[in-house]
Amino acid sequence: MEDFERRIENLKKRLEEIKKLKEEIEKIRKNNIAFQPPDFKSYSSEVFIVEKRVEKLEKLLRDVVSILESIVDLIYGKQTLLQTSKEEAKVEREKSYVELLKSLISK
Repeated sequence: MEDFERRIENLKKRLEEIKKLKEEIEKIRKNNIAFQPPDFKSYSSEVFIVEKRVEKLEKLLRDVVSILESIVDLIYGKQTLLQTSKEEAKVEREKSYVELLKSLISK
């Protein structure tokens, strides 16, 4: 249970970081800073900063997805393991992950 609570706290911290990054990106977009494709060699410093922030945001989102997968494992994985074989449980967990990711993407 302590492990679960620690994961939830970690998730809350990551979500706060994501909110801060999102606010910073919105401020940059409001200032009409253009995003350039990565193959251009002459970056403005603002675009470089935005790219670094986007990379950090992507990493945080991967961490959030990983944590959510762990939560899904805790909630659904163990229940399905009790009711079905390991192979069927794996398929069920993967379906849960896909549904979770679809809901995250749609938001």
